[in-house]
Amino acid sequence: MAWAAWLARLAAGLGLVLLALRQASEAGAAGAGSPGLARAVRAAGGRPLGAFLVGLAGTLLLGSSSAWVILLEGLADAGVLELPAAVAMVLGANVGSTASAHLMAVALPWPAGLALWALGRLAFRRLRGPARRATAGAAAATGALLAGLDLLGQAARLALEGTGGADRWATLLETGAGGAGRGFLLGVAATAAAFSSAFTVGLLEELLGAGLLSFGQALPVLLGNDLGTVADTLIAAAAAGRRGRAVAAAQLLFNLAADLAWLLLGRQGLEAATAGLAGEPAARLAVAYTLLNLAAALPALLLHRPLARWAYRLAPGARPGG
Repeated sequence: MAWAAWLARLAAGLGLVLLALRQASEAGAAGAGSPGLARAVRAAGGRPLGAFLVGLAGTLLLGSSSAWVILLEGLADAGVLELPAAVAMVLGANVGSTASAHLMAVALPWPAGLALWALGRLAFRRLRGPARRATAGAAAATGALLAGLDLLGQAARLALEGTGGADRWATLLETGAGGAGRGFLLGVAATAAAFSSAFTVGLLEELLGAGLLSFGQALPVLLGNDLGTVADTLIAAAAAGRRGRAVAAAQLLFNLAADLAWLLLGRQGLEAATAGLAGEPAARLAVAYTLLNLAAALPALLLHRPLARWAYRLAPGARPGG
């Protein structure tokens, strides 16, 4: 493998994904300054399904569930959102977070993503008004994310060119309980270390597309990746008050319960359910990612108030703002 080329693409891809997270946070902060948006978010928070849809739409708009959940931590701490409403929005954000898998299944050259980022960034600096700045910031975040995803996909392809690399992956993720457990832990570690699910999902899609990994072997890694996505929101919660920490705790509780349930009880059902929904392996993986989150989030929405109470009790001790 050409290590220099692999490292350059990996570093650039991760850097652009992190840049997208920062741009999304700025867009969210700009949007929070809009009285109309604040009223809409507060009004939607009174209805669980409305809050869920706001969480879904906010994540799609910002291009990052992490940025949205971090914004929710701040809004909950500030008293703008009641904790149960914030938890319902987190459930929507989890479903919205799967959009990156669908984006990776549709190739877009990184220069086009960078062009969109540059235009969005320029508009963000020049425009006035919270709504306009939030829209421009979201465009910049989306552009950086798309460029980063393309470069991470290239890094994944280069990683597979190493002699014996694909064979080692196949051996590591061999079918059976042992392979499933290793795959789950590998997905958690890879996503938490990179603060992004993009590289993990991209590598899985490349392995599936090359026929080097079966769909059943990829699923445990995908489930571990889903749990690993909470790493950055947990780190951000360290600077929050108790209500903000409770938002992060609720996401951790939900992802942990849902992903372990799928791993231990539902992998075969998920594999069968996606068999007829998509033909290409990458598209099928993206469908599975959305389906596993959606199937878990909708029932959990009925329990969003108990989940908020449990999360608040588990959140570390109160601070002056919490």
